[in-house]
Amino acid sequence: MLAFGALLSIFVRMELGGVMYRQFNVWRINDNGGVVIYRCFEKLDNKMFCVQSADYFNEPITDVKLYNSEKQALELFIEEAPDSRSGLYPSVEEAIEKFTIDFS
Repeated sequence: MLAFGALLSIFVRMELGGVMYRQFNVWRINDNGGVVIYRCFEKLDNKMFCVQSADYFNEPITDVKLYNSEKQALELFIEEAPDSRSGLYPSVEEAIEKFTIDFS
């Protein structure tokens, strides 16, 4: 089974034309004690930001939940470029705000 974080460091997506992205996570602690992990990307050619997805966790956190989260993030990345899903923004904060509005 994949260790949590094994796929979290850096993703690079190569497409025709050589489009590359740097992946990173932003964590938000909810009022209820759970966390939201935003799967963020920086498009390297223009330094703009987007959010691919968000994972919501509460205790108990199991290996199955972690594995499914990682698997789903990778599958989504392969299926669709992250900026085509949520658009590009000049800051990661703006990208998260827009993603939260659009996908809540």
